[in-house]
Amino acid sequence: MDGFILAAGRGTRLRPLTDRVPKALVEVGGRPLLAHVATRLVAAGVDRLVVNLHHLGEQIEAYLATHEFGVPVFLSWEGERPLETGGALRHAAGLLRRDAPFLLHNVDVLTDLPLRELWEAQRREDALATVAVMERPTRRRPGPMRSRPRRAGARAAAAGVAAGVVLFGLARRALGQPPAPVPPAVAEQEARAAMGRLKSPYCPGLMLTACPTPQADALRDSLRALAAQGYRADALVEWTVRRHGAAVRAWPRPRGWELVAWLAPPALGLAGVAVLLGWWRRRRLAPADAAPPAALDPVDRARLEAALRDEGWA
Repeated sequence: MDGFILAAGRGTRLRPLTDRVPKALVEVGGRPLLAHVATRLVAAGVDRLVVNLHHLGEQIEAYLATHEFGVPVFLSWEGERPLETGGALRHAAGLLRRDAPFLLHNVDVLTDLPLRELWEAQRREDALATVAVMERPTRRRPGPMRSRPRRAGARAAAAGVAAGVVLFGLARRALGQPPAPVPPAVAEQEARAAMGRLKSPYCPGLMLTACPTPQADALRDSLRALAAQGYRADALVEWTVRRHGAAVRAWPRPRGWELVAWLAPPALGLAGVAVLLGWWRRRRLAPADAAPPAALDPVDRARLEAALRDEGWA
């Protein structure tokens, strides 16, 4: 099971603590919020972590580089602004396995909710998603929370609903069925082929392969993760274009036969033009109506022959 920790927010309700420290690293009980959440997710059976980053994300990245939680951790850098919950999930889709469920957890939610029991209930119900909610006073406009009658939270929440833990079923239901996995060498080849056809959305004027920013590293990791699941270079390019816009599409690098196919028509056209110009030039320089040479008069002919005999030419 994958664990997705939402840690990109600005933490405005925790100011001034979050003016210089991201809310994920605000300490509670001597440990950052991120450490509390990551530890609980791993204890619940999560074997891969994905963390989205934006506000002061460099500090979170540095923290994760020096602290281990016993499972691989992948980073999903977001662009100019946080993408909120749904946008963050879609942005990081390439880092989530298609054949496993994933647990979405806010980094600023500390709870003793039995996450493993939540997963067991999810499996028993064979539900697409399970949301852990609680009623609390809030300034936000409340909306109805609907569910099956036998589940908690069936009635509308009059005082508001806080939901910070969401468990999704098999990711392939929501994110599509992937192709068959491929060997690492093939995956790397497809990922590199896709990167060679993409401009970086984070470094204007640079290809994705040359951009040194953490956001570009995260995008390259996403492409490699998708390629490992069997997606080809064309699909990876289209996936990136859908996320970042058509501006990231670079002019494709042609293969040998494609280069010949592209150059042959203009070359043949130029050759035809050259032939026509040569024909027109010859027509223009030749006499328009050249008359055939006239026959000599017999008297003149006799005189010419006599002159040639005198000179020894005939």
